[in-house]
Amino acid sequence: MAGTLAYAQAGGRTSEILLSLSLVVRGAGLGAVIIPIMAAAYLGLRPDQVPHASSATRIMQQVGGSFGTAILAMILQIQLAAHQAGGVAAGPPHSTTRSGGRSGSQPWRSSPRSPCPEDQTAPVVPGSPAARRDRPAPRR
Repeated sequence: MAGTLAYAQAGGRTSEILLSLSLVVRGAGLGAVIIPIMAAAYLGLRPDQVPHASSATRIMQQVGGSFGTAILAMILQIQLAAHQAGGVAAGPPHSTTRSGGRSGSQPWRSSPRSPCPEDQTAPVVPGSPAARRDRPAPRR
């Protein structure tokens, strides 16, 4: 967790050395946790069962990584679509107050002096609702 903290707080001026060192800390932490877990998976197995257990644990790692990537991609897609539509899911811009620097019914909108102007659009991800909206309807 300590290795990820630098990435959670990273900005445009974050030192690459700090990010590199945090990757070293994160890798050491993951190695310290995963190796005992993998060793525990093989406890009590007969020697002829170890290859099957090795294959099973590797398959579970691959499937888990694929599901994790898919879930993160889905969250990103939802956030981009909500941001493009001006929804609340995108959250407040970085350097604005709760009111966005002005009064109104949309407190998540940025002020004109914000680094995230409200007329800025998010990129359209292929397959997203925004990409489908801009496509002509199929002929029947």
